[in-house]
Amino acid sequence: MRNIISIILGFICVVAFTCCNRRPVPIPRPVAYPRIQLADTLYRIVEATQNIARVMANCQGDTVVIKKNKNAVWVDIVYGIYSDAVLHLTIQSVDKYDLAADMAGRMQRIEMNIGGNKPQVVEVSNGKFEGIVVKAVSANVTPLQFLATDNKSVIVYGSFEMPESYSKDVEMFLPVINSVENDIIKLISDLD
Repeated sequence: MRNIISIILGFICVVAFTCCNRRPVPIPRPVAYPRIQLADTLYRIVEATQNIARVMANCQGDTVVIKKNKNAVWVDIVYGIYSDAVLHLTIQSVDKYDLAADMAGRMQRIEMNIGGNKPQVVEVSNGKFEGIVVKAVSANVTPLQFLATDNKSVIVYGSFEMPESYSKDVEMFLPVINSVENDIIKLISDLD
């Protein structure tokens, strides 16, 4: 009987030692989503707007002047890093008496572009200019829009247009929208 108990205890000790000295079997991790490379947070003056207002834009966006006249400048900031997504920007000098009507018209346009989507609104003021940035992530064409004024004679407004390749994957477009939203907030904060 003692031999049987000794054999059983010996067997238990051998099993215990082999189990304790085992190394875990490596298990591969699941494949992760690719990370989006975001644009740097370096900014430069948009030269084409200097006669109306000083506007700062992201250095990694290419500035394309669409049209320019004495009272307005239409500029596109093309983000090559985001598959040529475009920030459409208009800087306009208006008559003091037309300012309220022009602002109301721009607000109506923003509301129409949002449609039934629920927006997030950020108010920005730098002491000279005040404005809003409207983010509606569900709005496929223009997830970001903005409107700013000095309440005297200058209106700055625009929208951000995403390429269709981003519209289906939240993991791809949300970091881009948040990054460009920060660029727009910086743009309004630095208006002069």
